[in-house]
Amino acid sequence: MVRLLRWFWVACWGGLLVWAFWRRELSSIHFFWQGLTWGLVGFEIIGLVKKERYVAFSSLVFLLWTLFVYLIYGKPGGGIEKSFLTNGDTYNLLVVLTSSFWVIWLFRNSGLLRWISRMGWQPYMVIVFSFVVLIWIGTVLLMFPFSQSVRGQVSFLDALFTATSAVCVTGLTVLDTGRDFSLAGQLVILGLIQFGGLGLMVFAGAFAFMMGRGLSLQSGATLTSALGAPSFREVRRMIKSILLFTLWWEFVGAMLLFLAFSKEFPWFQALYYGLFHSVSAFCNAGFSLFSDSLVGFRGNTLVLLTVAFLIIFGGLGFLVMRNLWWFFRRSLRMKNKRKRKENVSSAEEEKIRMMENEGYLRLHSRIVLGMTVFLIVVGMVGILVFEYHGQLAGLSFSEKVLNAFFSSVTARTAGFNTIDYGKARPITLFLTMILMFIGASPGSTGGGIKTTTAFLIFLNTYHVLRETLRVSVGERDVPFENIRKAYLIFVMSFLWVLLAFGVLLVFQGGMFERLLFEVISAFGTVGLSTGITSSLSSPAKVVLIFTMFFGRVGPLALFYGIGISAQRVFVRYIQEDVMVG
Repeated sequence: MVRLLRWFWVACWGGLLVWAFWRRELSSIHFFWQGLTWGLVGFEIIGLVKKERYVAFSSLVFLLWTLFVYLIYGKPGGGIEKSFLTNGDTYNLLVVLTSSFWVIWLFRNSGLLRWISRMGWQPYMVIVFSFVVLIWIGTVLLMFPFSQSVRGQVSFLDALFTATSAVCVTGLTVLDTGRDFSLAGQLVILGLIQFGGLGLMVFAGAFAFMMGRGLSLQSGATLTSALGAPSFREVRRMIKSILLFTLWWEFVGAMLLFLAFSKEFPWFQALYYGLFHSVSAFCNAGFSLFSDSLVGFRGNTLVLLTVAFLIIFGGLGFLVMRNLWWFFRRSLRMKNKRKRKENVSSAEEEKIRMMENEGYLRLHSRIVLGMTVFLIVVGMVGILVFEYHGQLAGLSFSEKVLNAFFSSVTARTAGFNTIDYGKARPITLFLTMILMFIGASPGSTGGGIKTTTAFLIFLNTYHVLRETLRVSVGERDVPFENIRKAYLIFVMSFLWVLLAFGVLLVFQGGMFERLLFEVISAFGTVGLSTGITSSLSSPAKVVLIFTMFFGRVGPLALFYGIGISAQRVFVRYIQEDVMVG
């Protein structure tokens, strides 16, 4: 009974405190905070007297936070100084931190986490929850004064938008990353991009392995689902491969960009710029430290090709890159069969076994590679034709081809730009929206409905028109379950884009094609914009925040993560025709 009253007390008084913060009423803030704190102290004393338990750690943290606030902002007569109410950045940070401690206390003591643990943490639930936690941590860090170049420059909504865009590797920005954030703030954004691009669970698994600890069954199941691993045994190898591939490509990209930037900036600044843009490109984030993205480098072949190929490699997916690695190793071994069998060690035997099992080019890899090349070529030709006398005017033919290629690559999920989409032709915007909606490939750092989803939909449509009963490609039959998931992802994504676009029209109005471009860019976690992001209203920014999150996590992971589970029904009913078309 005491536990229930304690939880009810904190929930009610904490809610009143949040309301007082919202109204910015000093007397109400002081009264509700005092009521919340002393009531919590009383309940903790009762618990100690009854010897039910020790003081809860979450309660101790909340009480220490209250003590800290009153030591910093208190005055002899008690209460909080009025000066902090007029200091916008300090006030917003105080509200966010207090609300965070309050929510943590409620989750820790409400029994919700224990109930979820008893029900079992589903893999999709862990993935969704990890992204939410990472976004909130990023928001809090970006609100600290050390993250801002000018105090008070970053509001709570702008910090939340930036953190969501970084974690969801989108690249849409309401602030200038290189101008409005300090070096510390830029490093926070870079960390969010890296953690968001690879996934928090990947780093947690890597840390567990480095500490000599294994994975629990729950963590292993989560990583198996998140990475698309064929089995639990392959998780460790996949995590190692992912980290090695990522660090290798980001290092190579950083060095190449350093060589390009060193011609215009001091060597340390060029190294930092190279590292930032390399990580941003490989993770398909699209964040740039330059106010005009890469427009100033539209004639620099080394910069554009380095960024473009980092985007391509990051968007292929780690399963494809791993498959290509073993495929090339097996191909080289087939050409160099000079070693005698008796000279092969046990480690070499293990590698040979892996090459035999993983060394053939899988159907998934062939589809991803084929669709990637096809979309890049179609986008490049389209942009080159449509913008030849438009945004590409004034460039030489080779530079036009280079920028058309770069725009086609970045439109699929990265967000860097060398042309002004606010002045592009409507047909160019339409083509770019199609590329953004399709996006990258499964298991990658990109968003969209994915290349394999689009391929399976087109392939199944072709087979339906031919009235064939099965879907096959490359002498392989595609399971019907994959076709169903492809259509489910497409329909859910299309409906979400329509819903978000409709809500934006309600709150923003006008700019029909620009708002649609913005929504699809947020859903595809691309980050391209016609230049209206920073001028959007607060409700419109909130819509884009949810859209970026939906696009990064994925419709299936999001809906399964909030508790909508798949049910297998074994009852079959009598069939009856329904007229179609």
